[in-house]
Amino acid sequence: ERRDEIYERARMTADEIGSVEAVLKSKTAARKRNKVQLKDLTEDHTAAMTVQTQLEIKKEEMSETIKSFEMTLRKNKDKLSKLKTQIEKEQKSLNETIEPKYEDAKDTLTRMNNERNEAQKKIDGLYAKQGRGQQFDSQSD
Repeated sequence: ERRDEIYERARMTADEIGSVEAVLKSKTAARKRNKVQLKDLTEDHTAAMTVQTQLEIKKEEMSETIKSFEMTLRKNKDKLSKLKTQIEKEQKSLNETIEPKYEDAKDTLTRMNNERNEAQKKIDGLYAKQGRGQQFDSQSD
């Protein structure tokens, strides 16, 4: 009986050892899977952080570009406004000062051309009279 008892204990111990070995094997496999999964997740996290950092850098660059464009736009608007004001001022000066002077000069030129033409007609008429006078040899002719 003692042997049976020892034999039974040995068998139970062997069964327990088998169970523990099975659990150990299962846990070891799970640990390996978890380790691989952790490695994959770590790599994914690193890649995600790299992409996030690159996107943040691009965002900052684009923000700076937008600020630069907005500043340039404001400067251009100010410059355009000043140019419009200057154009209006020059147009007013043209309308009030230069154009009347131009019209006066044009009128004076037209008048002088007319006077010259009249004088030329008189000269031509006098030459014509002088030419007719030379046709005659004496005053009696």
